Amino acid sequence: MKAQEVAARSVNADLEILPLYNEVDFAFDVARAKLDGRHPVCVNHVSDRMYYFLSGEATVTIGKKTYTARAGDTVIIRKGECHGLLGSAEYLVVTSPSFKPENESWL
Repeated sequence: MKAQEVAARSVNADLEILPLYNEVDFAFDVARAKLDGRHPVCVNHVSDRMYYFLSGEATVTIGKKTYTARAGDTVIIRKGECHGLLGSAEYLVVTSPSFKPENESWL
């Protein structure tokens, strides 16, 4: 299956997200993220999220806990958990149910 031809979206100057699979009303979506700086703290009120790190390194904060993620690491973020990242990394983002901007709050 080929990646959909969808334009990348910038969350801020440090984070770009390229959707790879996002069908309307499907159980999950997949995106590739490129981080060079800070992913602002946010919370998704509906979806669980998984980050799989392809390259680089990032400090991941989930709630009050902080982790270092490197290539090959997987990070699970449950719906309702505040999270943010800081570093330089590329990672896959799997969101279930599929990402919808109205379900996300930036803190």
